[in-house]
Amino acid sequence: MNGDVNSEHYILDVDDEKVYHYSQLFDTCFIVPLNTTKENLIGKISSVIIGKEILLVLDAQMSKAIFLYDFHGKLKTKIRRLGKGPGEYKHPNNVVLVEDDERIYIQDSGQNKILVYSLKGEFLWEKPMNLNIRDLQYVNGVLCAFTFDQTGKTSLVLYDLDLNKMKSVYIHLEDDIHIVNGVVENYLYQNYDGAGLYAKNTFSNKLIETKGDSLSKLISISFSSGSFNYEPDITYDAADVFKRFKENDIISLSDQIVDSPSFMMLGLIKGNQGRMAILDKSHNSLYYIKELNNDMDGLWGGVSSIGRHNVNANYFISIIPANIFNQRIHDINLENHPYGSILSKMTVGDFDNPILILYKIKKNANFD
Repeated sequence: MNGDVNSEHYILDVDDEKVYHYSQLFDTCFIVPLNTTKENLIGKISSVIIGKEILLVLDAQMSKAIFLYDFHGKLKTKIRRLGKGPGEYKHPNNVVLVEDDERIYIQDSGQNKILVYSLKGEFLWEKPMNLNIRDLQYVNGVLCAFTFDQTGKTSLVLYDLDLNKMKSVYIHLEDDIHIVNGVVENYLYQNYDGAGLYAKNTFSNKLIETKGDSLSKLISISFSSGSFNYEPDITYDAADVFKRFKENDIISLSDQIVDSPSFMMLGLIKGNQGRMAILDKSHNSLYYIKELNNDMDGLWGGVSSIGRHNVNANYFISIIPANIFNQRIHDINLENHPYGSILSKMTVGDFDNPILILYKIKKNANFD
């Protein structure tokens, strides 16, 4: 990276754990019970994409299906076309929703191609890809692919909506950790204003902010203790690194990031446990989170990690199994509950699809 890129460095004090409340961070929440039928059961939610009028739910592991809901949880479309033929996929690793153009892009790592569907679930076309794509995002009319070459070097490849290559931006950091034989869920993360992305490699403690085809910022995180001391000229096997983390209680950034105007939520891995930090932008401070205490709806307890399904800027999403949701409703006094009038009208079976709770992040959060 060149000298024109703005650099920021933060040190996380892992001995100073903070407790904050949802009401300090979030404005409101939207409770969405996902419609359930025998034909439309969700196995395990991999990610939830929040559009203008659509909630896209990806189950990449079990049903390998894409579900489109409205904000009331009514199912609009389901896509599940497994196979090796045209319009069929094997492994839907990443899904991109382009609502204005009424398109859904599915990146199939099993056949190294990208398939395009309409919002009605109609197959439109597909294109084979000659790159090792690990993540796919959409920004301002451009599809952005996080890629590895044969030597492990990383680039951000930009495509138009017809998947014509526009430009390749080299984003590899020579002094960063070099991992092989390991794949994480996310490598690209939305910027809060929709103007760019953050990119991060496996086990890296560095975030690269991109705006269009330019690199605008490098954010580096270090820890007061427990860091993984790596050599940048050595290639590490992911399984060996995981073993070292577990045995030595090592801490590092993980693959969950949620950006917002006033703060950024950063996923951590400590040993073999998920944890969380918050970067307070207004005070240039980094906090190690012991717990975020849910004082807003009481449907879910406190959390100390982000969850891999959180892939949207400006929102934090909780997923509640239907049986636990019903138990919580039974225990809550709905007459005095801020969302009691909404919850009292919901009928959910114990074996129904899960309930989504979408927390809208405040523009000006309070960490005092």
